Amino acid sequence: MKIFTSIKSSGRGFVALIIWVSLVSAKSGIIPGGILGDDDLSSCRFDGCDELQSRTFTLNASAPSHISHIYYKIMTTGFPMSSCTSWEEIVFCTTLNATLQASQPGLYAFSAHTDQPDVIWSTKQVLGTFALPLLDIDGDSFSVDGLVLYGANAGGVPLGLPIIIAPQLGEVFSMTGTTNEVMLIPSFHGPIAAYLTNGVPHASIWINDTINGHHGIFMAQHTPVIFGPRAIFLVRFNPDPASSNDNVPPTCKIVALDVHRTISDRLQIAWNTSVPCPIKGPINGSPSHRKPPILGLNNQACVSLTIDSSPKSKTMQRGTTAHLSGDPSAFLNTSILQTRIVCVSSTHGRIVSSAKLDGETVHSFCRFRKGLINGALNLENVVFALTTLESGSNTIFQPSSNGRLLAFNASNMNLFYARNVSLGDLNQIAPISCVQFAKNNSNIIVGISNSLGVYTIFAFSVTEGKLNDHSIRKFHSNNTRCNTTSNCVTNRSNSSQELFRSPAATQYRYKGPHINITQSWNKTLGFCGTEHVAQIIGVAPSIIAVPCASQVFVVDFDG
Repeated sequence: MKIFTSIKSSGRGFVALIIWVSLVSAKSGIIPGGILGDDDLSSCRFDGCDELQSRTFTLNASAPSHISHIYYKIMTTGFPMSSCTSWEEIVFCTTLNATLQASQPGLYAFSAHTDQPDVIWSTKQVLGTFALPLLDIDGDSFSVDGLVLYGANAGGVPLGLPIIIAPQLGEVFSMTGTTNEVMLIPSFHGPIAAYLTNGVPHASIWINDTINGHHGIFMAQHTPVIFGPRAIFLVRFNPDPASSNDNVPPTCKIVALDVHRTISDRLQIAWNTSVPCPIKGPINGSPSHRKPPILGLNNQACVSLTIDSSPKSKTMQRGTTAHLSGDPSAFLNTSILQTRIVCVSSTHGRIVSSAKLDGETVHSFCRFRKGLINGALNLENVVFALTTLESGSNTIFQPSSNGRLLAFNASNMNLFYARNVSLGDLNQIAPISCVQFAKNNSNIIVGISNSLGVYTIFAFSVTEGKLNDHSIRKFHSNNTRCNTTSNCVTNRSNSSQELFRSPAATQYRYKGPHINITQSWNKTLGFCGTEHVAQIIGVAPSIIAVPCASQVFVVDFDG
């Protein structure tokens, strides 16, 4: 029997309508992404199953010193892949074009260790979706397309009958799982649904509000990050279709949702924090379904927000915005677009650290979950970000570059290292991954670039640096290098790679880990097509698989 009730969170103006369903004990041992606080990496190697979305995995191989040491092959699957992840040696993929009438499967699993994909199992129970399958520690997979929730073990044996989701969720983001074994399904256009891992519905929540007299719903903007039984994510207010949008300012919040295994109050809003709304739609031609990058740290959730910083836009933002300190190279306001990285406490939601970037937007984050270099460099307290150049703002980039690799101190989001990179087509860049090579204790940032549909895998090595601090001064707006007699200097460790901008005649020193980021190697993979974005998947024991369209580029580091 369903019981309908509504609750109001503590004075924040959030009203939630919850559907309660009877509780059935879930299958034990379901810990998506591993136990929080445990240094062991998840067996699931992509952001859909990493509870903090750190995009970290470990290969049982040595990082190569030259691309000639890498075994490489191309596999053809026959189906256009949408989103993939892995467990042990198995790659699980959803497909793009599976429909009720299509003959192709919506989900299939194959091995990347053969010359051609050895399909282990497939199913048509799931339709085409961008959502990743969610995996547990035993290789069981849980897939959702907004209509159906489907579970199967590693061998493809169904865990039960497919669960029909009612009401239908429509398009959904990738699922995630809490440590008390509840799966959360955030939809693009409606509620967040919660299911137990045996397929029993647990609860659903609509986050309703009224702004300027207009009723509406706050909708999730991406997959949450998980802190035990708490999920944290960005939401955006969408007025009801019958309402006019003319008098409704952009309104966004970072929300903490607590998931309880109880008879009542199963989903509760713990806190919400107002933040500026990111620009909707594509940026630099990126896909319109692009999600604001989010990353979980030990006790913080950090969201990157690319906003319109023009005076008119600022007056439209609803409510007060907390002072965003952080990188004091605080950047001259030369671009309308501005990126703010906001980190909130997972406990109380207050902004605890932040950074501000002008003229560039954060494409993706990654973080090494472990990482000692010669026993001296701890990378767990470093956040790496790939940024892309916004049009009309080129003062912090070298002429041949259109992006940067940044390193932030995770405790205060101070920027202490940057390296210019050339990325190719910004529309088709895969999120970066922080890959650890166990045999020679190497830490490598791996990414994919695209030029006219031809994909290249690139690697940057993170090694121990030599300086005790980093001196930063502004970079001339005409893209010329500064000299020591002007108001500018460059980083002494590698002036051609590390160029920062800051207020005139002011020097800053950032204390942080002593690192260098140097390009290690790159290898052309092949043609994929400009309508697809390649992914980076770690496959045990030593493979990086790059699914793209109907092909899988396989790079074996111990072949």
